Amino acid sequence: MGHDLSAQERAAAFLDGHADYRVLRALPPPARYPVVEPEGPVRTAVVIDVETIGLDPDYPIVDLAIQRIAFDARGRIVRVGQVRQWFEDPGTPIPAEITRLTGITDADVADTRIDVDEAASLIASTTLAIAHNAAFDAPRVERRLPAIAGHPWACSCNEVAWPELGFDGRKLGHLLMQQGMFHQGHRAAVDVWATINLLGSAMPDGETALARWTKVDGVVLR
Repeated sequence: MGHDLSAQERAAAFLDGHADYRVLRALPPPARYPVVEPEGPVRTAVVIDVETIGLDPDYPIVDLAIQRIAFDARGRIVRVGQVRQWFEDPGTPIPAEITRLTGITDADVADTRIDVDEAASLIASTTLAIAHNAAFDAPRVERRLPAIAGHPWACSCNEVAWPELGFDGRKLGHLLMQQGMFHQGHRAAVDVWATINLLGSAMPDGETALARWTKVDGVVLR
């Protein structure tokens, strides 16, 4: 039996209209991301996320996702590209706690490799690489893809003034929920899509987080 989405939206709107309730909505699929007519120059970036077998900087990547975005002079995301995602066999069993966190198993990564040429080319074709906690992702990606060493990075976790925008906390899932959205995190492609939706959504002041971000901490998106 199909779902009556209009009935679900009516129910959500009814609850949203009451002060005692707050409705969370799942992230839209990429095909339903809003189409925006750009204003001013259009620039590009890639949003990146990795999953590894542990926190040690030397631990290998097991899941890499990269998705290209285009944004206009107002910081609005006007296009999203197709996500590219690769598993990579770390050559050692994935720890049980990592499987519990991410759902990635030894069978998922067996005999898999990142297409380093495609991944590096995709990153190099853009102005900027964005990650939610770039201090974690950037050195691991640059070690695996040395061809992109020196490419500019920015951090949507620590370089956006979230408290000034009325948010508390900086974790991706928590920020999403404060924007009325939720996702099933800890897989690279899912976290990339969540970051894109967070950066492209309107903040309380009407601007996107991406627009505010271009004005702080010396980050200039050209």
